[in-house]
Amino acid sequence: MALGLFRKRVNFFELLENQCSEMIDGMQALYDYVTSKDEKYADLVIEIEAKGDMKRRIVIDELNNTLITPIERNDIFDLSRQIDEILDYAKTTVYELRKFNIKPNEDICSLVEILLEITYRIGKA
Repeated sequence: MALGLFRKRVNFFELLENQCSEMIDGMQALYDYVTSKDEKYADLVIEIEAKGDMKRRIVIDELNNTLITPIERNDIFDLSRQIDEILDYAKTTVYELRKFNIKPNEDICSLVEILLEITYRIGKA
């Protein structure tokens, strides 16, 4: 009997939603950092990015172990990668602000606010 042949169905939409949730939390933490200049939010961005990487690994592992996906395998992979890149750039922003000792100004805050709004829209989509 081939009991190991059939696995439970993987809900890729839920996995991507979980990854989007981390993306939004990370961008919110970046926004909180640039507006408050409180280093605890910068550390939070880095922490959330690491959690986002773990969520991406789960998506990739499930893709590698699933024969049939609800949408094109490459589309799931690419969407997950792009969500992950947003978090990566948030973390890089924190590192560069710290490295070059840049204090966020009104322009940086406005830009991050726009990026935060975009991440909310990505999450809804």
